[in-house]
Amino acid sequence: MPTDTVGRFERALADLDVGVERVPAADASDRIESVLETPAVGIPLPFAGAALPGSVRTAPTARDLTTARTGVTPARFAIAEYGTVAIESTGDGEEPSSLYPERHVAVVAASDVGARRQIWAISSTAFTAPGRFT
Repeated sequence: MPTDTVGRFERALADLDVGVERVPAADASDRIESVLETPAVGIPLPFAGAALPGSVRTAPTARDLTTARTGVTPARFAIAEYGTVAIESTGDGEEPSSLYPERHVAVVAASDVGARRQIWAISSTAFTAPGRFT
């Protein structure tokens, strides 16, 4: 059983029957393209060297969101033990791009995967439910 944080995240996702892959940022576009079901909507990735495939619409309209089969979004952070990612609700459509399509591809940097106690320390001001991650 993996003992590193990213390994625990991968195991939690495997237990949930959710696919996960580790790829270098430079390969992200090709790997994302290979798992897309089109049409696809998404949010530009904030990770150095990582980009969305050209087939992903990055300024989706309401119609685009309701007809999209895949949504691709960056994750703010991930909680290793639960296989959970945090998607921000922003004005550029990050949350709807993750919720409307049938398939969601969340892209998270390995450095943003933390243990639940680490994440609580980082984001305690963003949550109003103390104890939720303890």
